[in-house]
Amino acid sequence: MNAVEIFPWSESFNIGLPAIDAQHQHLVELLNALARQSILQEQRLDAEQLLQELVAYTVYHFQTEEGVWHAHFPDNELERLHRAEHEAFILKVQALTAERQSDPELFFADARAFLTQWLAAHILQSDRNLGLIVLGLQDGLSFPEARLRAEKIMSSSHRLLISLVLSTYEKLSGVALELMREIEQGKQIGEKLAYSQAQLKATLDSSSDLVWTVDIDNFALTMLNRGLQQYCERQGHPPVALGTLPEALFPGQAEIWRALYRRAISEGAFSCEHELLAEQRTLVLSIAPVIGEGRSTPYCIAVFARDITNNRRIERALRNSYESLRSILDTTLDGFWHSDGEGRLLEVNPTYCQLSGYSREELLQLRIPDLDANAQPGFVNERIDYLMAHGREQFETLHRRKDGSLWPVEVSTTYLAVDGGQIFVFMRDISARNRSKAELEQYQQQLEQLVEKRTQALVVAKDAAEAANRAKSSFLANMSHEIRTPLNAISGMAHLIRREGISARQAGYLDKLEDASSHLLNIINAVLDLSKIEADKLLIDEIDLNIGQLLEIVASMLQHKARAKNLSLHCEVPPLPSRLRGDPTRLQQALLNYASNALKFTEQGSIILRVDTLEERPDDLLLRFSVSDTGIGIPQETLPKLFSAFEQADNGTTRKYGGTGLGLAITRKLAELMGGSAGATSTLGLGSCFWFTARLKRASTAVHELSPSANVDAAPLLRRDFAGRHLLVAEDDPINREITLILLEDAGLTADIAEDGVQAVRLATENHYDLILMDMQMPNLDGLEAARRIRQLPQYARVPILAMTANAFVEDRRRCLAAGMNDFITKPVAPDALFAKLLAVLSEAESTPEEPAH
Repeated sequence: MNAVEIFPWSESFNIGLPAIDAQHQHLVELLNALARQSILQEQRLDAEQLLQELVAYTVYHFQTEEGVWHAHFPDNELERLHRAEHEAFILKVQALTAERQSDPELFFADARAFLTQWLAAHILQSDRNLGLIVLGLQDGLSFPEARLRAEKIMSSSHRLLISLVLSTYEKLSGVALELMREIEQGKQIGEKLAYSQAQLKATLDSSSDLVWTVDIDNFALTMLNRGLQQYCERQGHPPVALGTLPEALFPGQAEIWRALYRRAISEGAFSCEHELLAEQRTLVLSIAPVIGEGRSTPYCIAVFARDITNNRRIERALRNSYESLRSILDTTLDGFWHSDGEGRLLEVNPTYCQLSGYSREELLQLRIPDLDANAQPGFVNERIDYLMAHGREQFETLHRRKDGSLWPVEVSTTYLAVDGGQIFVFMRDISARNRSKAELEQYQQQLEQLVEKRTQALVVAKDAAEAANRAKSSFLANMSHEIRTPLNAISGMAHLIRREGISARQAGYLDKLEDASSHLLNIINAVLDLSKIEADKLLIDEIDLNIGQLLEIVASMLQHKARAKNLSLHCEVPPLPSRLRGDPTRLQQALLNYASNALKFTEQGSIILRVDTLEERPDDLLLRFSVSDTGIGIPQETLPKLFSAFEQADNGTTRKYGGTGLGLAITRKLAELMGGSAGATSTLGLGSCFWFTARLKRASTAVHELSPSANVDAAPLLRRDFAGRHLLVAEDDPINREITLILLEDAGLTADIAEDGVQAVRLATENHYDLILMDMQMPNLDGLEAARRIRQLPQYARVPILAMTANAFVEDRRRCLAAGMNDFITKPVAPDALFAKLLAVLSEAESTPEEPAH
């Protein structure tokens, strides 16, 4: 049993050409091995080995066989049809390769069926026919005579009977095996026959081919498989059953089918292609009379049909792909080789012929070492070993032309391990590239010399630039401090004057004074911010914040002006996560820029401050802040330039409403620094909507709202809850000292004065204070160092220290917090803001228990 061969090789399989017959015999041996695996349950063939064998057969056998046909009848229709069958074989091997991964069991079954069909339909029909023609030509016959002789030989019933048996082999072999096994187990012959018939019926029904038999008298159906039923259903034909006549099975072709059946009765088994024009389908038919032993007349006529419509389409597509690939290789600017594992050239493209000076015929007589000037003994084997380990290789070498001259090439090589090895090589002429490379190296040497000469000058320029940058930073800090300090005195004195009681006329003067002071402060802030942004020095803070409270603070700051113009000003804040971190100062600044502009350019209607969530991620949110108004609107052609520095809608806007044209530019820069962007939409005469986005991180703990809020009048609460609390004020400016003391007295607080940091440390050492207000820039000892020294005193570990300073940058605030201060108040200080901050800090200190002394 282990030696069973479904197709033992015999002379009837030969086509008469030894080189081709040897390859056919190897394929049949592979088919028998697959059959033994199925029938005898032998150890499975390795799928990779099987695929390699099929690829090797494809590459070597097809090349050999097509070379024979082309040599004897080039470009003949028979040759083209035969090549198309080869291309279909390649497609099937590719499909098996994919199927190996998805369904290994189906892979081996399909491989057996495919190779059986190939043996029957191709080797014993197409190959044998062409081989007989070649033998006729070799015998001295003309092509028509050789073809006629081959057709006579091929029309023998013996060959057609083999074709019929082979077409059903794959399904029936399993049935035969079961019969053999059951006989060995002693079952009754009748039971085995019934089981075999059932198996045969199941086998035919599982086949994708169309199988049926017809009566020899009226050609009515006597047996059909499920494949035929399903085909008729797909084509919309009436249901088929036993007794169906040809006119019902294939409408419009009844006489054609009767003629085919009569031919089988008169001539015996035959195969052909048949076109179903109405369905636009193509069938391959094997039709044969079924004759029992000892009978001279057939029982019935058996038909095996396979729908090859899709195969034909695939063949055309493959042929087009093949021609496209050949066209690409023929027209590419790179040279191409195909060589075997011994380095012999099997194919070259026209480009390489042109580059090397050889003809194609001359090159096919050469080996790789004949052309590669750097090839040493064993060169090809070394390349193959490397390619087997790495898959592909790219390198540069020199090739030798026919006239003996050398030319540089860049080589890209791929290796296929079939038929002793196949090498595919693309070569690019890099003569021009090497010349450019040499010129570039020379230029680089000159450039390096030039760079070396310029390096010293750049070092000097770099030092000068860094010095200028430090000077600019120092100037900005000093400018901020020097301007904010007198502004603090102006705003403070205005508050004190208003507190003493004044006439309406004087109140108007003070309003104008405060507006001018505020306007000057805004200009200073804008210029400083823009300078910091352009110098890439503006830092964005990251602290806990409350978005809803932030919008309410902005609205409260502008509410009195809105009421004065009879405008509705309100906020729309949907539910947001309570745990967010960002820069509240910069967010407030951006919103104030938008809201102040909206208030300026709106005479009636409303202003809405709104926030929306655009994107939520595990670590952060992207929020969209917008300010909408019903103001004068902006022309569409003006919108794109609004966010540029020093730009406004037009010169008339500047004259009528004022402004520097910096606010929107700064807002966009701030939004970009916070991970967002900014823009606007507007309709002239109907209003505008200015928006910006910012990405805020989620905080690790819940954000607590300030207590009390910014809208609460803090001064009475200070007098009620913290009257008599003793503060230390460290301030070097006498006017600001005087104003601060008066403001603290109004809130019911007492204070000592320190004119510099040294005095502040001494007074803190000698006395106990409930809170310390510390300026940053003071003579003898600045506020930062003074705060550090005070924090080292045991009794001041938890006493609040607030920076009240004209140094207004984010980095200044960070320096204050790093020095041990609790919070930061920027000059000029609004009295209400000062009272609110003092109330919040004192309330927090009151609610925090003291740590036990160590």
